Amino acid sequence: MKMNKIWSSISAVMFAAGFSVSAQAVDLAGQGASLPELAYTGLTTLTPAAPVAGSLFGQYNTSTGNAVTYIGNGSGSGKNAIINGTSPFAGSDSPLTQTNYTAFLSSSGAARVAPVQVPAIVGAVAVVYNSPAADNLDISSETLAKIFAGDITDWKDVPNSGVTTSLPIKLVARSSGSGTTFSFVNHLNAIQRLPSQPIGTKVIKVDELFSNAVAGLGVTFVGQSNNQAVVDYVKNNAGTIGYAEAGNAYKTGGVKVAKINGYSPEAPTTTFLNNLAIANDQVITGNNANGTVILSPITNVPAGKTGFVKIVRPALYANPANTYPILAVSYLLGNTNGNGDAAKVAAVKGLLKAPYNVNYQTGLNANLKKGFAFIPSTVATSLSTTIDGIQ
Repeated sequence: MKMNKIWSSISAVMFAAGFSVSAQAVDLAGQGASLPELAYTGLTTLTPAAPVAGSLFGQYNTSTGNAVTYIGNGSGSGKNAIINGTSPFAGSDSPLTQTNYTAFLSSSGAARVAPVQVPAIVGAVAVVYNSPAADNLDISSETLAKIFAGDITDWKDVPNSGVTTSLPIKLVARSSGSGTTFSFVNHLNAIQRLPSQPIGTKVIKVDELFSNAVAGLGVTFVGQSNNQAVVDYVKNNAGTIGYAEAGNAYKTGGVKVAKINGYSPEAPTTTFLNNLAIANDQVITGNNANGTVILSPITNVPAGKTGFVKIVRPALYANPANTYPILAVSYLLGNTNGNGDAAKVAAVKGLLKAPYNVNYQTGLNANLKKGFAFIPSTVATSLSTTIDGIQ
């Protein structure tokens, strides 16, 4: 009796503090985008491990008693995990395509019915570099686009680089499907399309594969598997320049992070993000002649499963003014149905909502906040309603 009273008191205190204790602990192992991995788990590992206490998922585990793990093996892997049903949730900074959606329906059978895609967090994509003569590089978006399109190939030709003798530029990019790549080239493409930047036929296409984005441009690059691998390679190889989530860059000692247009990537903006910025049941179906993505209505949404795919229109965050300009919207993916018993369904819903939880946001370790911004509360409320429809 005495122990029951003690436990009741502890539970009451935890509830009052915004915590809850699951009647049945649930294990959830996710994978995908490496861009949000630091905010989600505080880790950069391809081996599943318990998230650190001050991360978003670490706080979720503490408050629910569930055991969530997440590995950042790339957005392409995350989408494949949801398509093939190998993970109950996944991350991707590259939105679903019609091909992805159709593949999900072909592989899911009747149980999972349809995919779920909701914006979870906003990240800044940092430009990391290793040029011995430039410790505080500040370059324009126009210069950056020319570098990655292969128009500028030597550091001595980069304005403000401080390099006076020839030093060939070595591009470092992601080797597989990557939402960080999608977001990076989304910005470069927007810059190329400015009236002041005639590009002729040398178009960087918006795509999650860097090799596709620069296909036909004669660009060579060194491919790396995830954001941390890009940062580490650049740090250790002179003449290199690459892109990675800002959090990975800031946590890695000794790597140089460039300013773009005078702005650093520590605190990305979310001013572009409101409910009108989100399209329902639209997916990427290809590219226009100018390299931008085409958004089209999903052609085969199962009956009763409309409204579960939310996409922030990429053009709206491709080139924000008066702020750091290279942004990514990271999504969490799941299944509308087939999530298991009531405890598992509740666990999945709670996890997908975790980035919107004000207590978790407040409790996120300051070092893990660098390079990230939360979804505005009015948008989060609407997205939470969508998540509540999961079964």
